[in-house]
Amino acid sequence: MKGAYRERTLSAAKWSVSGDVAEQAIRFTFGIALARLLSPRDFGLMAMLAALYQLTSPLATLGLGEALVQRQDLTEAHRSSAFWVLVLGGSLLTGVFMTCAPAIAALYGTSELVPLAMLVSGIFVLDAIGSVPRAIVARRLDFRAIARLQCGVAVIAGASAVTLAWHGFGPVSLVADLLITSAFEGVLLFRASAWRPRLAFRMTALRDVLGFGAYNLAARMTSLSAGPMDQLVIGKFLGSTTLGLYARAYNIMRVPLLNVSRSIVRAMFPSLALIQDDVARVRETYVRTTAMVALATVPMCLGFFAAAEPLVVGVFGPQWRETVPILRVLSLAGLVQCMTALPNIVFLSQGRPDLQFRLTGLERISTLTAIVIGLHWGVLGVATAYLSSTCLTAVPTLYVAAKLVHLRLGTLFATLSPVLLAGALMTAVVVAIDVWAPPFDLRVRLVVEVASGILAYWGALRLLRVRAYQDAVGLLRRPALVV
Repeated sequence: MKGAYRERTLSAAKWSVSGDVAEQAIRFTFGIALARLLSPRDFGLMAMLAALYQLTSPLATLGLGEALVQRQDLTEAHRSSAFWVLVLGGSLLTGVFMTCAPAIAALYGTSELVPLAMLVSGIFVLDAIGSVPRAIVARRLDFRAIARLQCGVAVIAGASAVTLAWHGFGPVSLVADLLITSAFEGVLLFRASAWRPRLAFRMTALRDVLGFGAYNLAARMTSLSAGPMDQLVIGKFLGSTTLGLYARAYNIMRVPLLNVSRSIVRAMFPSLALIQDDVARVRETYVRTTAMVALATVPMCLGFFAAAEPLVVGVFGPQWRETVPILRVLSLAGLVQCMTALPNIVFLSQGRPDLQFRLTGLERISTLTAIVIGLHWGVLGVATAYLSSTCLTAVPTLYVAAKLVHLRLGTLFATLSPVLLAGALMTAVVVAIDVWAPPFDLRVRLVVEVASGILAYWGALRLLRVRAYQDAVGLLRRPALVV
């Protein structure tokens, strides 16, 4: 039984990570084309709306998706009742966001946002429709199906956005990317889940999942309340062009978080929910998974820090040069965020979303305060404030998660320290090349720095005999289980 669980968990994690990596590779490729076809201001206008969408998007799902995954005695009444509530809520949000389009434009002082906001409003109902089928597929640990549909949708949405941008549609092409992604994902998730909602509603069944969902929703709302606040503040006080530059750095910084940390979190949550009563196994899984996440994300985040100039200017073009110092600061914040993404699955799998809510509230109060202070020093001040707050609030989050599964925090740090040391050695090598290399084409320099960084990191991992590296090698040699 334990062996079967391990095989399913490893397979789910491998498919989740590989699917996210492939999807982001596809989106990154189309993103380069969009960055050269559109201006920083176009991206800034989209970032203004994206910040508001992130603030309100949890209301479209109400935290019920995670509740359906976590609940052990799930029935059809739970699924269908949750679906119809979500569709109703998503439709209401779409109507509200569309009605508020003029007010959103007035908030930023940009009339161009009115039609864009009306288009973006459709994403709420689309997200709501796909929430229950996604939970059903995740509950089965069928991340192979999710990986396939993610990649297919990324190609369709990316190609559509580039085509629209090529024909001069500007920021509308970025909105189209979001809408097409949500629409196609919803359709394909229904197909993958092989589930159809029934025309039935049971208040008792809804109450069974609302308690967990309400705390999860509150935690996500609190979490996202300050997540886009840096972009809201920059858009309001520093303008759309500056916001476009910041958003470019922010999106690059989030690549490790989205590709590794959150993809593993998505796979590990239903896995930990299956063994939630075995604290020792949860603890062991949490420690080893955190080390694996660090193994993959440390070189990515520190690589962004060390090779920011050839990456941004060489790949996206000289119009993005002002993004370089912003990316260097945010990449360090991204490293910390990758380390603190996993405690959330510990809270949820142990049925303690209340802890997640309280810690997230503390974190966001700190972040909001820091951002307001940092605004005095411009966009770089906001980025630095974001980094400071992220570091300050990471320790209590890690401590509470460790205590919940009877883990000493020192043990966790001892597990992570060899990986961090290997990353520091890699960073020193790349920075030395960046500083002392003779001047040549930035894209060539990027290739040289990436290749040197990979070799330095690999060598350091082998020299230090890092256990997480040895675990990863063993995992990659195992054939993926088709679930």
